[in-house]
Amino acid sequence: MNTKVATILGRIVILACPLTPRPSGRSEQLCQHRQWQLENADQLEFGGAAPINTEAISITNGAYTVSLTDPATASWMAGDSLQVASGPVSRKAFTLMELIAVIAIVLILAALLIPALQRMKERAHSVACLSQLAQIGVGISLYAGDHDGWLPRNGSITPAVTLWIRSIQEYIGLKDVNYLQAQTCGILKCPSCKGPYPGLSYIINYHITGPGLYQKKLLSINNPGTTLLLGDGNGVISASRNNAYEGVSYSFEARHRNRVNVLFCDLHVAPKEYVLMDDLGAW
Repeated sequence: MNTKVATILGRIVILACPLTPRPSGRSEQLCQHRQWQLENADQLEFGGAAPINTEAISITNGAYTVSLTDPATASWMAGDSLQVASGPVSRKAFTLMELIAVIAIVLILAALLIPALQRMKERAHSVACLSQLAQIGVGISLYAGDHDGWLPRNGSITPAVTLWIRSIQEYIGLKDVNYLQAQTCGILKCPSCKGPYPGLSYIINYHITGPGLYQKKLLSINNPGTTLLLGDGNGVISASRNNAYEGVSYSFEARHRNRVNVLFCDLHVAPKEYVLMDDLGAW
């Protein structure tokens, strides 16, 4: 048997195989799982028995074996059991400094992760918003196909003129849309919209959906790839060139990482840093 001196710190659970000498000279193994309390680095303490020097511990195939050849244990005979300290295994409690260090680490990790998670959430909302605008664009195109190419009127919240979101509702799988009730608005509500008018999350271009000469056919619009049809709004029905300051329209809301998500008249979608008056087309 390969013998190796073991230096073990703390409380351990091992397979104890004491070799107890018998009068005939034969040895017998008594193998039991025991919990042993190490009082120091030099000895194992048995309940009711003298200390066994660690030199009496051998290691074979990764298992610890206590050989009862020490004079202090020579009186132990076959049938005797190893008695150890009773009661639950005590565990070292965390110190105050250790708890403070753990809490500090958790707070630091939270401070690093929460902003990153928030940015990921907002990025997901922006992608969902662009997808919704694309679907609304398909709905408007279907509406135009059923109405001789005309875009829906911007409308009014009064019954006088049908609001554009109600004009296209059946083309985007909705029914009885109420701009005040988010549960009826479906894709008409931007995921990042926090305003009181969820159904008016997106604002429509007045200069191609307004009354009279302002209403246009979808395929008659000049420069459809740069003319805005819809965009992130702030609860207003339609955007006009009048609602601008130094050439920038203030009817739109940059709520996606300081970008405005917009739908153009050629039905492509993209984020913009801001919306210019010229993006709404000519008077």
